[in-house]
Amino acid sequence: MITRRQALWTLAGIAGVGLLPRSVTAAVAAGRSTRHGLPILPDDRLHVAPHLSAELLIAWGDDLRTGAPHSDIGHLTEVEQLQRFGFNCDFNAFFPDPGSGGTTGLLSVNHEYANAWMMMPGFASWDEARDTMSAAQLRVEMASMGLSIVHVAFREGRWRPVDGPHARRLSPGTTFCGVAGPAAGHRRLKTSEDPSGRVVKGLLANCSGGVTPWGTVLVAEENVDDFFEGEIAGHPEERSLRSFGVEKIADSRWSRVDSRFSVAQEPHELNRFGWIVEVDPRDASRRPVKRTALGRFKHECAVVASAADGRVVVYLADDESMECLYRYVSARPWREGMSREDAGQLLDEGVLTVAQFSADGTLRWLPLEHGKNGLVASEGFDDLGDVLIEARHAAAIVGATPMDRPEGIAVSPTTGSVMVMLSGNKGRTPDQVDAANPAGPNRHGHALAIQPPTRGPRCDHGAPTARWKVHLMGGQQAGSGRDDRLSNPDNCAFDPAGGLWICSDTALRNAKIAEGLWRCVSLAGEAGVATERLLTAPIGAEFTGPCFDPSGESLFLSVQHPGEGRTSTFANPTTRWPDFQSAVPPRPGVVVVRRRDGERLNR
Repeated sequence: MITRRQALWTLAGIAGVGLLPRSVTAAVAAGRSTRHGLPILPDDRLHVAPHLSAELLIAWGDDLRTGAPHSDIGHLTEVEQLQRFGFNCDFNAFFPDPGSGGTTGLLSVNHEYANAWMMMPGFASWDEARDTMSAAQLRVEMASMGLSIVHVAFREGRWRPVDGPHARRLSPGTTFCGVAGPAAGHRRLKTSEDPSGRVVKGLLANCSGGVTPWGTVLVAEENVDDFFEGEIAGHPEERSLRSFGVEKIADSRWSRVDSRFSVAQEPHELNRFGWIVEVDPRDASRRPVKRTALGRFKHECAVVASAADGRVVVYLADDESMECLYRYVSARPWREGMSREDAGQLLDEGVLTVAQFSADGTLRWLPLEHGKNGLVASEGFDDLGDVLIEARHAAAIVGATPMDRPEGIAVSPTTGSVMVMLSGNKGRTPDQVDAANPAGPNRHGHALAIQPPTRGPRCDHGAPTARWKVHLMGGQQAGSGRDDRLSNPDNCAFDPAGGLWICSDTALRNAKIAEGLWRCVSLAGEAGVATERLLTAPIGAEFTGPCFDPSGESLFLSVQHPGEGRTSTFANPTTRWPDFQSAVPPRPGVVVVRRRDGERLNR
């Protein structure tokens, strides 16, 4: 995902587009996408191809157990928000109930950040909300983030929330996480509140994630710097702070209600965020765990595969321009029947590696191991904990390839190939172009296909090398008109039959088309990769977290930050999706996409 500050300027920076009223529908009618009649520019609605439906499952402020909306959405208290669906939903993970045939299960949903000036009445702008929010409002904002776990069921032809014992919220201010792996108890993770360095209050900036074969969800912490403030010049953690983009003035003012978000008062607190957090959706008594062996950076996702010998492999993306692609390989294999606690420890004992792409199509995974390849005390790495806390700096030292904003990753269930979305990099200059990042500047993004070698009948994701190629270039798909092209690929997912689906982000700014959900209608061929757009998001929104049910008939899809923009407010938003009631602001939510004939989506 782009940062909150970048998102706010996305719409404001397009003359007229960010201010489109509802009447834009008529203006756009003259320009529809060639295949499904979807609008080229966004309006205040969610549009879907004629053969599909997209029904709202749950939205911000809804009761987790019934889906009932709050009676006064603009005046939620902290306690109420902690009992209701959070804001700006992102990654979705579906866990079918045993014996249900996939018709009931738990849906885990990330909440990345909040737009307080659109959640609460009385603010004329983002700047005003940032500077004048009360302590109570700041706590509501904090409570709206984190994670929602919802029990859902397919009944009478549609999905809906149902009552269940596992429904709950996790948040930055109320959820305590354990710390495991090489950085647990590290001196740079110790604070006045936690002198052990082993217990962190909160999971934060939760973007995408992944699912383990033992039934837990891996939750990514991405733009954690948005919530910290303070002067960093001369700070003892200056190098680490700068690598995460901490500035003199932060977007949030959480330090007014919680001193740990001031880097002056708690010098090590930010080091406790930017990790992958493992959560057991079926056991609220198990504390979430920050798995430090998977490294610390702006995590977009954590996609799990396996080596040929059963070792656990996790693909990881650092979502920022000129940052890198990572892979973790456990030291021991996972076996059926392992307890979730024992299986989780496989994420503590292994090696984090980072990708180096060569022009001949070879990918080498470079290990980030203390004492090797320059990761030594003279470079500021006294131990492996230092390497993992500053994984970005370590990656640069060992010679990893800086990428064009690595975002979504998906592993094909049919071929084992790894698809990596790179959403773009306008800062890459022509002299910085390389084979894996062939455009400078890269305004439209691209995608890479990585093919690990086979070992016997299995694809070996744990091998030290792989082959790679450019899969598609944003804005250049064959067989599509200009208005149907995919730009700025972001989140992605394979359906159970091996079809690739991709969400766009910043396509409106860079390609002047509405954000959408795309399906690859061909994955190879001399003419390139053809795509078709099947949904377009309401103005200000993007689609995130695509997740299929086991049958491939339903797709859970988040609609994040509808109406977002500096001029859009609670009282006067650019859309009121999904309610379209005069007193109700736009509400981020999860929709379920299905074919109208009930068949599999990839048919």
